[in-house]
Amino acid sequence: SYPTRLSTGTRKMSQLASIDSFHAVGFDLDHTLIRYKLQPFMKMIYESAAFHMVHDYGHDESILQFDDQALDFCLKGIFLDQKHGNFLKLAADGSIIRGYHGTKRMSDDDLTATYGKNRKHPRFAEVKDTYEYSDTCFFYDGYYEIPAAALSARLIDFFDEKSGRDQPYKFWGDVYKSFHKAFAYEDYKADSAGKFFQLILAHPENYAERCSDSVINWLKSLKQSGKKLFIITYSSIEVACLMLDYILGADVWRELFNVVSTNAKKPGFFNPENAKESKCYVYNDGKKKCFNGKWIEHGIYSDGHCINLLEYLTSSTEKSDPKVLYFGDSIRADIVGPKRFLPWTCGLISDEVGTEGFRGQQLEWNTFWGNGIKKYSDFCIPSLQYLADNPKMSFEQYPPHDWASATF
Repeated sequence: SYPTRLSTGTRKMSQLASIDSFHAVGFDLDHTLIRYKLQPFMKMIYESAAFHMVHDYGHDESILQFDDQALDFCLKGIFLDQKHGNFLKLAADGSIIRGYHGTKRMSDDDLTATYGKNRKHPRFAEVKDTYEYSDTCFFYDGYYEIPAAALSARLIDFFDEKSGRDQPYKFWGDVYKSFHKAFAYEDYKADSAGKFFQLILAHPENYAERCSDSVINWLKSLKQSGKKLFIITYSSIEVACLMLDYILGADVWRELFNVVSTNAKKPGFFNPENAKESKCYVYNDGKKKCFNGKWIEHGIYSDGHCINLLEYLTSSTEKSDPKVLYFGDSIRADIVGPKRFLPWTCGLISDEVGTEGFRGQQLEWNTFWGNGIKKYSDFCIPSLQYLADNPKMSFEQYPPHDWASATF
């Protein structure tokens, strides 16, 4: 059964203490355990999708190259207004701070003419508390998605110049299908597989950092202190294992992590209402097989539901309500997701708050994105390296709003 969730804001900083007070520690994989080299990583995603846009769907070759203009467009938390072709930065109350039509900055008059004097997003109420997508309100949540904003903005510029702004934009389906093709991993070695996985698995050193010795030793120290370590990742079971082999070493990660949950459809993975409909598969000897039993030590699972993980943690820690610490990079999937249903302590890993972030821009904690981090995450750090370098730190040293160089 699910433990009682703490209401948002009820946990006191004194309850966070240090990592020593937790029975289990969990990690997202991409952009948490795996530290990607962001510029080549997003360039590769963009150009993989743009390849399909041009060669499969006949779009103009001018969109093929990822450049500085595209990089500047790659920011988390941008809202997409498909109808008007606008990309919007929203405040915590849904008012529009600034907007772009394609890649071109919108004037105050443009924003007022489109959204009224109050300059409010008309569908903001659908996402403001849940941070989940709706059919009419979409925002770019993470580094896998935000290259789509840059690609779409380029297309809007092209069609405006060709046909004028009064024409409806009909390329959205092509963008979706192109990214779907780029990320196809059912058989990543085949010629028809998505270029993303062909490239990253052939040359992971071009796009991802190996975990440092200090991070590996920190993980080992957590394990040696008796904590259960687990991974929850959206990545497929095959790709997750191959990338873990690269960043940690095949023998190291299999010994470190008590449970690995792959293809976890976060944030729905955490919702108890989805438990009955979930199916689970186990990964043994390189093959995926249907699995209906209880999760066990060093199990590698695909799909499934958080209820399976909770049963394992309760049994293995011999605690009816084990204290769980979880790290992830997505405010939507890794922070708001578990915080809506579980009493976990959740720390956000965010490149934007440290020197690893992109070109310096003004601090904006008043945005929808910044407010969500302040409201839902218990602490915020740029990478796990911060904890590896300061293993005895108290999490109250890193409240989200104290970072002075953040860009959201």
